[in-house]
Amino acid sequence: MTTVMIARSLITVVTVTALGCGQPTTPADAPSTPQAQTSEAAPSLTIPACLKLAYGGDVPTEPDTECRDAEPRTCAVQCATGDQQACNDIGVHQLKGTPPVDKNTDCAALLISTACENEHKQACSNLAIMHRDGMGLATDATKAFELFDRACTGGYFHACADAGIALSHGLGVGQDFARAVQTYDRGCQGANGLSCRNLGFCYDNGKGVGKDLARAHTLYLRACDLGDAGGCSNAGINLRDGLVGETDGPGAAALFGRACTLGWANGCSDLGFLAGEGKLVPKDLGKAASLYLRGCQLGSAMGCNNAAVSYREGYGTAVDLERAMTLFVRACDKDHAGACNSAGVGMFGGKGIKADPTRAAKLLEKACGLGDELGCLNLANRLLDGTDVDKNPSRAKEILRKACNEGQQDACRRLRSIP
Repeated sequence: MTTVMIARSLITVVTVTALGCGQPTTPADAPSTPQAQTSEAAPSLTIPACLKLAYGGDVPTEPDTECRDAEPRTCAVQCATGDQQACNDIGVHQLKGTPPVDKNTDCAALLISTACENEHKQACSNLAIMHRDGMGLATDATKAFELFDRACTGGYFHACADAGIALSHGLGVGQDFARAVQTYDRGCQGANGLSCRNLGFCYDNGKGVGKDLARAHTLYLRACDLGDAGGCSNAGINLRDGLVGETDGPGAAALFGRACTLGWANGCSDLGFLAGEGKLVPKDLGKAASLYLRGCQLGSAMGCNNAAVSYREGYGTAVDLERAMTLFVRACDKDHAGACNSAGVGMFGGKGIKADPTRAAKLLEKACGLGDELGCLNLANRLLDGTDVDKNPSRAKEILRKACNEGQQDACRRLRSIP
C-alpha cells in the first residue's frame, strides 16, 4: 500500500522578539603599544620585535601621517611613536593576520594588553574578547568581564553591551539583572545600539526592571536609529503584532526593511511574510519570494523554508522543485522542523531530488524530534506500512506515543487507530 505523506506548505513567521536580555557580540572586529613591557603574552617577546614582525622589517623612524586599515603596516609605524590606538590596531591586524601582516597571536596579546595597561579602553575591550573567546589567550570569563566593565565605565560604550551580557547570564560574574540594566543604560546613553536593544528586551520581559512594553519599544527604535538591525526587527514585530497599540503594517514593513538592509536575516523574512500575506501591506508574492531568499542567504532558517515553499508551490516565482528541495534541506540543517518534514517527504518521492529512503527517514526523524507533528505522523506511517523502509510497528507506536504525550492530537488519533 502506498503511504500518503503530507508536506508542510505553510509560510512561517517570527512571532517573538529576536534577542534575549543579552547576547554576545562578535569577536574583536574593531581594529582598534608601547611604553610598558609587561603583558599577558609570551615573556620573551618585546614590542619593538613585534612591530618589526608586523612591518616585515625595520620600522621607519619617520612615522606615516596616520594608521590606515587599507595599509595595516602604517599602524606599526604609528605604534612605534607611542600612539596607543595604532598599537591596538596593529595588534588586531596580527590577531587576524590581515594581509600583508602575518598572524601572530602572541604579539597581538602583547600589543593589545599593553595598550590596555596604558588606559586605551578599546584595547581593554578587545583584550576581553580574546579572553572570552580564547583567541590567542586562555579562556577566562572572569577576566573578560572585568575588562569589559573597565572599558565600559571608562567610556568605550561598545563594551557595555558585553559587560551587560555577562551580568545577564552570569558569565564570569554573579548573575545580576539590575546591574545589567544599569550597564546597558550606560551603553545606550553612549549611543551603542546593542546596549539599547538589550535594555529594551529587559523592559520587554521585566528582567532587572519593571516590565514596560512602551519603554521597550522606544529603546528598540533608539537601537534601530543607531544602526542596530535587531532593534529595527524587534520594533517591527511590535508594530506588526500590535504589542504597543494598533497594528501598523506600513510602519512594521519600514522597520523590517531597514533590518534587512542592515543584514538582519529575519528582518528580510518578516518583510517577505508581510508582502506574501497581504493583510497589513499590499500583497506581492514576487517580492515575498525574493525577500525570503535574501533572508535565507543571510542565514535565516525561516527564510530558507519560506523560499522553498514559494518555489515548490509557484508563489511569486516559477515552480522549481529542485531548488525548493535544496532550500528545504538547508532550512532543515538550521533546525527548521517543518522544512525537515518537507525535505523528507520530497526525498522519499524523489521530487526535485534523487530518492533516498534512508536519508529521508532520518530527515523525518529529525522533524519529529524538533516537534513537527507531520514529521512524526509521516515517519510512523512509513514504519507501519514498511513503505521504502523496514517495517517496524513497535518503533512507529513509540514515535506516536511520544508525540501524543507531547500534545500532538493527530498522533494520539493515529495511535488509537492501530489494531
